[in-house]
Amino acid sequence: MTRVHINNIPAPTYTLEFADQGSWNARVYAVNAAGLAGVPSNVVAFSVLFNNPVGPPPTPLSPAGGVTVNLPVTLSWADVPNPQPSGYEVQISSNATFSTIEADLPQLNGPTFTVLSLTAGPKFWRVRSGQGDSGPFTLAVTAWSTLATFTVNPAPPSVTAVTLTRAAPFSGDQEIATVQLSSAAPAGAVVSLTSSNPTAAPVPATVSIPAGVALATFTFTLGQVTTATPVTLTASLGPSSTPVTFTVSPPSLNSLSVNPSRISGGGTPGGIIMLNGAAPPGGAVVSLTSSSSAVGVPATVTVAPGSPSASFTVTTNPVSADTPATVTASWNGGTVLAQLTVTPPVPPASISLSPNSTTGTNGSSGVITLASPAPPEGAAISLSSSNPAVATVPTGVIVPGGAVATGFIVTTSPAAVPTTVTISATAAGVTRSATLTVNPFPTAPLPAPTLLTPANGARIPVGQLLSFDWGDVAGAASYTIQISTTSTFSSTLVDQVVPASLFATSSLPAQSLFWRVRANAAGGSAGTWSAVGSFRVK
Repeated sequence: MTRVHINNIPAPTYTLEFADQGSWNARVYAVNAAGLAGVPSNVVAFSVLFNNPVGPPPTPLSPAGGVTVNLPVTLSWADVPNPQPSGYEVQISSNATFSTIEADLPQLNGPTFTVLSLTAGPKFWRVRSGQGDSGPFTLAVTAWSTLATFTVNPAPPSVTAVTLTRAAPFSGDQEIATVQLSSAAPAGAVVSLTSSNPTAAPVPATVSIPAGVALATFTFTLGQVTTATPVTLTASLGPSSTPVTFTVSPPSLNSLSVNPSRISGGGTPGGIIMLNGAAPPGGAVVSLTSSSSAVGVPATVTVAPGSPSASFTVTTNPVSADTPATVTASWNGGTVLAQLTVTPPVPPASISLSPNSTTGTNGSSGVITLASPAPPEGAAISLSSSNPAVATVPTGVIVPGGAVATGFIVTTSPAAVPTTVTISATAAGVTRSATLTVNPFPTAPLPAPTLLTPANGARIPVGQLLSFDWGDVAGAASYTIQISTTSTFSSTLVDQVVPASLFATSSLPAQSLFWRVRANAAGGSAGTWSAVGSFRVK
């Protein structure tokens, strides 16, 4: 046995959708405000089966009896029992056999529908209702209703309506207007448009309606006005004309939002100012104030000309208890408010970087760990870098509510020499730091030095001070000299870094020896070895 229990139904009707076929019993009982249930109702039995009988079709109501109408025309019919999400389907044809269908309108979810475009002449229409499924993939529908008839006015098309998407627009708004004809224009039509105030409502001179269609839309942008300005827009076709009157209002403040609206002290939520319409030439300079010293806002924010919004950054200070604040925006005689609550910050326990040594622009990432879980609104942590030219971090991060850690990205720039940067996290008067070493990108190896003295094959007396000299290499910060008993330098008598292109010794043994030199860059990268020189100490 399957039991379905549905609570908190607010109305005396409820639509059930069953996945299982079978016989069911239903009852209902009322529940008072205290949650106490009343006596159950009588039991109603019903079945849910693919082969259950389908109810009668809907009944067309209007238009009917061949009445002559201008477009748009609203069709209406009587609701039928057991309406389904698939709703109703309406068909309109120019003949009673529906051999050709001018309009097929499925999935209509109410007993009326307004038709905007039909050709002139007699029309037949019918409607049917979806009643669920007659199989796993087949819709169960009623029979088609009886036919109803009407006639779309056969007179030459005329303008019957002009509608606007914005009934009360503001300067800078984009307006979409629709021109409706009494019937579809067989060869198309060009409707003339005029505005009683082209500055406030600059409409196009004409709008074209394609052949066989009874309506067209056009757009225009409302001009800037300083006071509420009435405008009449008129659409004309032949001898017919239809006006629509509306009022263009100057732009004004619509809303102010601060997100998040609850943040720990030290965090930097974002603010957004929204206008009705768009800012005038010169922009909208909006004044901002805060009711609390715990919350800082810029004195003004400018909404750029033609823009409907502007964003700004809110700063907060550490507090010892929840501190509410009201941010107020004022412009052009209007005021809007936003509420913000600053909560006590949570101190960081540690900060770590991985890797803690990086190269060039490869960057790094960091993790901040709190001393305790963040409150529901999150915990704000301020970040700083001791050398932003080499390593930059966000001004702050928010540790999500309930979490004890969060990450951040460190962006690095190439350094000329290995550079150590300190990254710090601060909140609640506590600062934790970690260091990052940023190394230069490797460069092409420095070229090999040219050996000068001793000359190749020179003979040197034992104990004599022997000076080794080689040509300077541009970009070298130091040099490495090696002296060996073998030309492969598998072992060395001397392996020494020297600051200049000169080295001297008097302690070499009496035998044939080999030497070579390479330059070292400032970052420590070694250059190419020189050619191997030889000499003999005897």
